[in-house]
Amino acid sequence: MAVLLCLIMISLWMLGNVYARYTTESSGSDTARVAAFVFQLADGSGSQIIDLKRVEKPGDTCKYHFTVSNNKDNKVNEVTTEYHIGLELAGSMPLECTVTEEDPERSGSSKEMCKVKSFGDNVDLKDESDAVTFAPAEALEKNYVLSVSWPRSEADAKYANTSGTSVLVLNVNAKQVD
Repeated sequence: MAVLLCLIMISLWMLGNVYARYTTESSGSDTARVAAFVFQLADGSGSQIIDLKRVEKPGDTCKYHFTVSNNKDNKVNEVTTEYHIGLELAGSMPLECTVTEEDPERSGSSKEMCKVKSFGDNVDLKDESDAVTFAPAEALEKNYVLSVSWPRSEADAKYANTSGTSVLVLNVNAKQVD
């Protein structure tokens, strides 16, 4: 019995050495960085307030120019980005507000993005454009014009008081597309 116990012990010791021959060790390292997200909304004057004081009577119009781009300070967006332009209008003045994309390559060419109005039978106080997509690693810039007007056809006496006010909110919402 003692011999059998010794043989088992020797066998186990030898198997332990066999497993030791097949063990390996490895090491490594890796680095990663986050892709740059660049989204720029700017107007010519640096203002974030749209001044509607020039729209006081039927026939008055004012325009607000702004630019949306995916590059700033020599950095270009490295991810696909999607954005929407939205308008919200509230108040007692009969206004029509439209955002159009201006194409500098085709003079006079524009595309309507969204439109709101606060008069007539089809009152639309909120609107949002279809999604606009910027491809990654490609510097792009889009120019827009927000036009606010009091149509001549809305010269009703009910608008003659000086207490008429309106608030217009322009939203540009951007997100990274996975």
